[in-house]
Amino acid sequence: MLSSKPLPERSYFKILYQVRPSGTSTGDRNGYAFTGQNNALPGQRAGLVLTPIVKRCGETGKKLYFRADAATCSPDVYEYLEREEILHAIRIKANNRLYEEIDHLMGRPSAKPKVLYHDFSYRAGSWDRARRVIAKVEWHQGELIPRIGFILTNLSRAVKNLVRFYNKKCI
Repeated sequence: MLSSKPLPERSYFKILYQVRPSGTSTGDRNGYAFTGQNNALPGQRAGLVLTPIVKRCGETGKKLYFRADAATCSPDVYEYLEREEILHAIRIKANNRLYEEIDHLMGRPSAKPKVLYHDFSYRAGSWDRARRVIAKVEWHQGELIPRIGFILTNLSRAVKNLVRFYNKKCI
């Protein structure tokens, strides 16, 4: 059930997908947060779940943003967001082909901590076309293996700004 609370005033609107057992939707100061059940957005029913939220947020006339993690999204979610022209940043699960794309970043840098980024086009076997993916490789002092994350996006902003948006640091 959608909240009847007034939506926040701003020139943009974020739709966050968060997993909580309640299965309710809530308005919050950061945008509209849909909380779902069973740790996943239903793969074949992305439109059924997102359409009421998108409709309500779209009535404000503001730009919509969607952010989610890898556990909650599937290809039909990306396709739905693209059809509705909703800007998104979604973490995707790593695989061997993604690791091959960032192989040049895997050499151990100096002893100092370092963060490296790589922006590339990637097409998974089940996708109808290539999409933009951002890789973030973090080398931390005293760690032998870097922390690696991949973000699927249709945003055109600079790589560091896109990662900041995904990490909830800014719009």
